[in-house]
Amino acid sequence: MHSNRCGTGADLALPHAIQAEVTDWDKFRYRRRQTGLLFALWNAATKLALALAALVALGLLELAGFNAEMSAPVLALGLIYALLPSVLKGIAIIILWQFPLKSRHHKSIMYRLTQRSERSSIDDLPTKPFAPDQSAAGRV
Repeated sequence: MHSNRCGTGADLALPHAIQAEVTDWDKFRYRRRQTGLLFALWNAATKLALALAALVALGLLELAGFNAEMSAPVLALGLIYALLPSVLKGIAIIILWQFPLKSRHHKSIMYRLTQRSERSSIDDLPTKPFAPDQSAAGRV
């Protein structure tokens, strides 16, 4: 159970850090900001995962013959509460270890986004000095 609690900090911090990097990559790749859509999809996926986890855990308790009035349901609860999440977190660590967007890639993306932003702000400057329309000057 101790390893389960130690992993909770990473469970809470890593997804948001990865989401921020992925939104930067998405902006670089597709040249538009879709942060709201991406976060909505991630939140929906998170809620679906929590619902699925509850379904699996309660289903496993039912298969184990769990009864709240049992005197010693410790083994079934221990396996479902401690062992199964630890195994799943180990699998998640292996998957995250292979995450293709590394720190150096993100720095390069941010550099390119900054360059693109600076170029577009230069391109948006007027090429001719602005002269107000003299015919509309007397109208209110």
